Amino acid sequence: MDTLTPAELKEINRLSRPVGGFWKFAAGMVFLVFLAVGSYVSYRIYALDQQRQATDQLTEALQSTERAVAVRRAADSYGGSTPQATLRLFIAALDRDDYKLASRYFVIGFQSDELLALERTPPADLARKLAQLRQALAAPGSYSATGDRYRIDRPIPIGFLRYPSQIWKLSEL
Repeated sequence: MDTLTPAELKEINRLSRPVGGFWKFAAGMVFLVFLAVGSYVSYRIYALDQQRQATDQLTEALQSTERAVAVRRAADSYGGSTPQATLRLFIAALDRDDYKLASRYFVIGFQSDELLALERTPPADLARKLAQLRQALAAPGSYSATGDRYRIDRPIPIGFLRYPSQIWKLSEL
C-alpha cells in the first residue's frame, strides 16, 4: 500500500477546500443586505402612497363639506344687515318665546345646540340674559381687520360673523 507524502497530502487538502468560500459568503451577505434595503424602501413607498391616498380622501371630504356649508350659508336668510340688527331680531324672537327662530340667528353649525340650550334655560336665567342682551345693544363693539366679524364684550361677550350673503349671524353668546 502506497502512502502519501506530506506534500501530496497538502495538495489534496488544498484541492478539496471549497474555492472562494469567503467570497461566496460575502456575496451572500451583500445580497441579503440589498434584499433587506430593497424591502424597506418598497414598504416605505407603499406606506407613503397609502398616506397620500388617505390625505386625498380627507381633502375631498373637507372640500365637499365646505361646499355644502357654503350652499347652506347662501340659502340662510335669517339675520340682520348689521350685527345690531341681528341682535334685535334675536331678542325679539326670545321675547316671543320662539326659540326655534332665535336659534336660526346663530351660524349654521351652532343652531341645533343653541335651540336645545334655549329650551333648557330656566325662565329666570333667560330673563337675566335678555336684560344683558338689551344692554349690549347700546354697548360699543369692534370689527375685525377683515370686517367680517364683530364683537361686543360688555356686559356679556357676543360674537357675530358676516355671511357671504351679507347677513350677520351670532357666532358666540
